[in-house]
This record gives sequence, C-alpha cells and structure tokens, in this order.
Amino acid sequence: MNEISKYFDSQSISTYILCPLKFKLYYIDKLGQLYKKQNATISLSETLHKVLSEFFILEEQKRNYTTIINLLNKNWISIGYSTNEEETDYKHRAITWLKNFTQGQSLNIIPRYINEYFRVRIDDFYIIGKIDRIDEIEGGVEIVDYKTSGSVPTQEEFDQDLQSGISAYACWTKLKLFPKKVSQIYLQYNQKITTIKTPQHLELVQKNIINIIKQIRLDDNFVPKPNNSCVWCDFLTVCPEMGMGAKIVKQENLEKEFKEINLKLEKSINDLYLLHRITLDISEFLDSTKLINSIPEFIKGLVDVDKVFVFIYDDEEKEFILKNNSLNKTLDKIFINQEFILQYLKLKEHEIPQSKIFSGNTINFLLPNIELDKDMLFLPLVAREKFLGFVLIEQKTKLKKFNNYSLSLLQNLTSHISLALHNIQLYELAITDGLTKLYIHRYFITRLEQEVRRAKRYGTIFSLLMLDIDYFKKVNDTYGHIVGDKILKKVAKILLSSVRDTDIVCRYGGEEFAIILLEADRFWAEKIADRIRNNVETAEFTALDKKIQITISVGAKEFYEKDTTEDLINKADQMLYLAKMMGRNRVVLYNEDVK
Repeated sequence: MNEISKYFDSQSISTYILCPLKFKLYYIDKLGQLYKKQNATISLSETLHKVLSEFFILEEQKRNYTTIINLLNKNWISIGYSTNEEETDYKHRAITWLKNFTQGQSLNIIPRYINEYFRVRIDDFYIIGKIDRIDEIEGGVEIVDYKTSGSVPTQEEFDQDLQSGISAYACWTKLKLFPKKVSQIYLQYNQKITTIKTPQHLELVQKNIINIIKQIRLDDNFVPKPNNSCVWCDFLTVCPEMGMGAKIVKQENLEKEFKEINLKLEKSINDLYLLHRITLDISEFLDSTKLINSIPEFIKGLVDVDKVFVFIYDDEEKEFILKNNSLNKTLDKIFINQEFILQYLKLKEHEIPQSKIFSGNTINFLLPNIELDKDMLFLPLVAREKFLGFVLIEQKTKLKKFNNYSLSLLQNLTSHISLALHNIQLYELAITDGLTKLYIHRYFITRLEQEVRRAKRYGTIFSLLMLDIDYFKKVNDTYGHIVGDKILKKVAKILLSSVRDTDIVCRYGGEEFAIILLEADRFWAEKIADRIRNNVETAEFTALDKKIQITISVGAKEFYEKDTTEDLINKADQMLYLAKMMGRNRVVLYNEDVK
C-alpha cells in the first residue's frame, strides 16, 4: 500500500481522476512547492474569491457595483503576472466579470455560511475542504461555488460532478443542513448552473469517494492520463506523455539546474504572451503610417536589440524608402532600388527574400551616415508573396549574438506586421484617390460624421477647410489635362506637408479639397489655412517648361454644438465661394457672430 495521507480534499480526488501521475507528484512525492508557481489564473481566482466573500458579509444596502470594485482594488493580488500589460488585462477582466455579476446575480440573499471549512470522516480517512457560500432556501439550503476558469458544463455533466457532490455530502454530514441545491457560478460567463440533490445522491457520493480512495491506495504505477489541462500543468516538464520527460528533481544539488531550466521556460511563456499582446495591438491599426511608426517600438519591446530601421517599398517611386528608425531623430530619406536589393541578396526578380544576418560593415551602405559596427539582422516584410519592405535590426552588443530563439520571435512578429501592413494598404487603396493619394469623398463624409458625433459627445473641437484651385479650368484648357493632373498631385503633396499627421486631407471632387483639422479652433484653423495658401502660392509649378502661378482659395468653419455634417460643409463652402468673389487666393473664416 502506498504511503498516502489520511486526508483528502475534493481537489486531490479530482486531480487523481484527471491524471494519476499529477496526483502522485503533488500528494505523495510532495513536489508541489518545488514545481508550482503562482500564475495569473491563480492570482485572479484568489482575488475574486476574497472579494466575493467580503462582499456578502456586508449589509444588503451596501452591496453594489461601486463597493465590489473597491473590494477588488483592496484585495488585488499582483504576483504571478509576467508583465504589467498582462496584469492590466486580467484586472480589466475582473472588473467586467464583477460588473456583470452585480447586474445578473441576486445580491439580496442572506448567506448562512461564507468560506465554511469542513473535515468529515469516512471509514479510516477524512474528506476536507471549503464551501464558498451556503444560502438559506425553502426546504433546505443552497451551496454556491464560484468558478473563475473553465467552460460551463452541461447539466448532465454537472449532475455527476464530484466536487459538488463532496460539498453537498460535507454540508449534510457536518452541519446537518440538507443541501437541496448545489450551484456553481461561472464568473467569466455570468452563468449559474444548479443541480438538485437527494439523500440517495449523497449515499452514492459516499460510495464513490470510498471506491476512489481504494483505487488510489492500490495504485502502484500512477500512469499519466493526457487531458485538456496538460498544457497548464505544473509538471509539464517532467511528464513522459506530454512534456519533455525530464528527470524529476529531488536531490539538493539538482535544484539549481532545475531552477535555471524553469526560468527559461517561464521566459518563453512570458515572451509568447507578450508576442500575443503585440499582435493584438497590430491588428487594430487601420493606418499604414501609424503602424510603420510603431514597428521599432514593437521590436524593442519584444527582443533586446540596439537599432531598428524600417524600409517600405513605394509603388510610385519603385524604390524602398527609409520610413522609420529607433534613433529618435529624423534621418535623411534613403532610397534603395529594388533590383539592387535583390542582387545583393542574390535573388531572382520574383524570388521571396529570407531572413539573414549580415555584419555591420557589409551592409552599412544602406545607411551611409550611421555607424554600424555590430551584426545586423535583415528581416523581409512579405505578405501574399509580395515584398513590402524590410527591417534592419542591430544586435545589442558585439558579444550578444542573434540566436535561434530571438530570430524565431522576430520572424513571428514581422510576419504579423507584414500581413497587417498588406491588409491596411489594400484598405487604403479603397479609400484613397488614385491620382492625389488623398482620401476620397466617401471616406471624407464618413470621417466628418464621426468627428461630429465625437465632438457632441465629448465636447472636443475641430474645424473644416474647403479649398479650391483658382482658375483650374483655364489651366486645363490651356495646357491640357496631363499638366492639370500634375498640378493636382503637387497641390495634394503641399496640403499633406502643411498639416499634422492626425489631420484628414481629402479630395472632395475635381480641383476641390477638404481638410478636417482635429483639435483646432477657428483661430488655429485660420492660421493653418493661410499657411496652406501661402505654401501653394510660393511653390514652383511648370507647364510645358514654363513657370505658372497657382493659387488656392479657402473657406473655413469651426464646429459648433448645433452644427450638423451638412451645416459644416455648406457653411465652409459658402466661405470658399465668398473667397472667390473677393478676388481669390485668400482665406475666409465663417463668423458665428455675424448673421
């Protein structure tokens, strides 16, 4: 017979049913403290159980959402989280679950017991454990247990659930209270499932427990039983079925080696979680410029590297352009021909490049004014067999080389970035004008409606500019539409360079443009409008090798709470018309005080 304790709880019995090897390692070999680590799931569970136990001790009138969130902040357990982001994510989950709990569960019950511990003798052993809550109901009591993880079982599965049966048996045997109902509340789903108990059920529970304990005592092999929980098992590294099958650490001189291996595994888990969080952030981008600007931050947040440079292929220029870097300074634009890159990588025209490590002095021609004295990792941005660009990453020190682990992490990250960038570029093609690369009319209307709703809800400010190229029809008639198209493209570039990245520049139609200036009042709008007007007036335009003068007229309107989308467009358009009537090449601001 195995040397097994005479004390069993519902958790240990459930563990044996789930996997005999896990039971042996925990309860016979006593390796729980060596292998078990406080993790996010355990911390969240302990926190929520503490919160709910204190919540139902309070008087009924004090049980509300504000109180339960205050209890959450008071009892929050911060250990076990791999990153601040993970802890924030879990706390947000807890707040959501508790909010749903206060809205979907009865708060006016009067518990008979809270956190009731029990010890019940059966044959020559004891069953021990804790019941979260026991409530008075008609004809008996109801046992309530809180669940913070796992899926909601079917009614049939719950009727046969051993843990609920043990709680009911202990309630009847120790407290002499008949457990008419046993319920579990799954906080994640705000769902309560209940089973009805009878005296016959409790007799069956007793027999079942006795049979399981006999089976444990007769078990000599404790064969592992693979199951859905294996990937979260504390003993995964030593499991011969699901893990590495490493030797179980018992001797004192092996503890150091075990701890080192365990630290590496924990780092891998943390890195994978961080990679998961970053990919979620990447998936939320709808603007290619914002995504490209975030790439160095994403990379340096995942792997300890020195410098990061991002090159993106420009379809118009037919070259790779340095779009961003991690040096926190603006670098001169660097253009690299696609054919040159392919030749350097020894690839044919349609071949897909692969990751490659170069020494800094062999690749510094790509960044001629930057000192590169350490190894550089070349990571291509490829999606749907399209070469979108590449990232150059310099290792942290000469001694700290890129290894397979860091390379794998970075390749996974850049594959997500590539796919997101490709999808954003397709989206931007759908919402931008092919000639000017500005947003199209339909997108302008959508964004303007959004800004109107946002301003009315949050009290923010913004302004609208309507712009028109003066005498543009005459330019087309005199020099032809090809020249006219070149002028439209140049004016569009001037508009983009004259406003902030956050402002929304659109081609309204023909030679007319519209700009939504975010967080800009009437005075700031007038200043920006005049800057645009001056930049166009002083720019050099040519037609058939002759310099020509191009000017624009601008109408400006600040948003007021009473304005609708149509009001803004009409009033800004009226000011644009007035600017033309007053002689063109000027800005006219709508004045709310003048009727």
